[in-house]
Amino acid sequence: MDPELLRQIDPKDFYEAHLKENLRPDYRKVLTCRKLAISLKDNDTICMVRLGSTSVLLSLTEGSGFEGWSDLSHLGKATGKVRISILADDGNLLEAVSLGYQILIKKSDILFPFTFCELFGYYIRDPTKEEEKMSQCTLTIFLSESGKINIVKTQGSPIALADVQKLVSNCQLWAARASQKMPMLQANKTFIGKLYSSKS
Repeated sequence: MDPELLRQIDPKDFYEAHLKENLRPDYRKVLTCRKLAISLKDNDTICMVRLGSTSVLLSLTEGSGFEGWSDLSHLGKATGKVRISILADDGNLLEAVSLGYQILIKKSDILFPFTFCELFGYYIRDPTKEEEKMSQCTLTIFLSESGKINIVKTQGSPIALADVQKLVSNCQLWAARASQKMPMLQANKTFIGKLYSSKS
């Protein structure tokens, strides 16, 4: 049967055939993320992030800024606001926006985001829009260089603690690699490649 026809008629069988081989339809391994491109422009007031086919544009605007629920205007400097424009959403929007936001505001201890979804019993990294729609659950693990761990679970069924611990363990390795590449972004105002792998 034609693979694209199978994808439409029985997406579960289509995906399971790939996942059993540790692959996805776009030929990435289950724990591999798409190519990332980050670019800072206009005196670091604009940040463009592309994660695969997902694209977001973040820009600093004037005004009183807020971090969480805290008014930052008392710091005595213009804090501004960040305008987020979603140019294309092919999945993993939270990761693209959160990474771009932290880079744009020059956060000193970046919380590197790692989004996973469970798809037919397999945890996959950096899901596409199609994978997100079919997933049983989605979670994003945020890890900082200083060791902070935050987890955001946005939908779906419960996740076993052992699975979360295994995912966090992988993320710790990837976060260490990513933190080594951040000086390149700060120096060149551009990063293109695999932020979380040992190669760019």
